[in-house]
Amino acid sequence: MNLAKKGKLQLIRGAARRGPVVLVRQLWLALMDSFVRKRHLVFRLGATSCAAQSQAGQDAQQVREIRSREDLTSDELASLTDPEAAHDWGMLEWLDAGWQLWVLTEEGRIQAVAWVRDAAHSRDFFVPLTDTEELFWHVYVLPEYRGRNLQGRLWDTIVANKISAGIDGFYTNCRDYNLPSRLNILKTGFSPVGHCNEYRLTHHRTWRQY
Repeated sequence: MNLAKKGKLQLIRGAARRGPVVLVRQLWLALMDSFVRKRHLVFRLGATSCAAQSQAGQDAQQVREIRSREDLTSDELASLTDPEAAHDWGMLEWLDAGWQLWVLTEEGRIQAVAWVRDAAHSRDFFVPLTDTEELFWHVYVLPEYRGRNLQGRLWDTIVANKISAGIDGFYTNCRDYNLPSRLNILKTGFSPVGHCNEYRLTHHRTWRQY
C-alpha cells in the first residue's frame, strides 16, 4: 500500500511536528489502515443541534451548487482537472450519477469542494438514510488553502441551505487514521454514531454502533 498516495505520508509528517505521542498514534493508525483493516468512522448532525445557521450568511456569496459541468467557469474547471495538481477532490462523473457538488470560491478561485448525496443516492452507505437526511460524502480543501477552517465554513453554509429546504439530519464519515478530518467533523458539531471495519484480507465488514 502506497502511504503517500492516500495522503498518509503527509499526515505522518504533520503529526511529527506535534510531538512523539501524536506521531506514534498516527503511525499506528496509518499502518493498521494500510495492512489490516479500513475503519470508517460515521457521524451524524441533527438540524435541531446545528449551530451553523447563524454563521452561514457570511459565506453565502462564496458558496454555490454546481449542477453540471457548464456551471463551472473555465478557470475553475482547469484548476480541478489540472493533471499536475493531482487533487483528490472527486470526479466530474459523480455529477452524472446524481450527486451534488458545492464549491467555496474567493476571487474566482475554488478553495474547497463538497460532495453531497441524498437518500436515494446513498443506499450503499453504512447506515440507511431517511428522505429528510443527506450525506456529506467527500469534503476537500485544496492544499494551498488549508488551515483556514474552510471545511467548516463550507459545511455551515450547505447545512443552512439544506435545513431551509426541509432536511433535518446529515451524515458524514472519515477513516480513523485521518485525525485532522475527524477533529474538523467534531468541531462542526457532528456526533459519532458508530464505525465499520473492513478487513483487507477477507473483505469482511463489521458494524459497531455506539
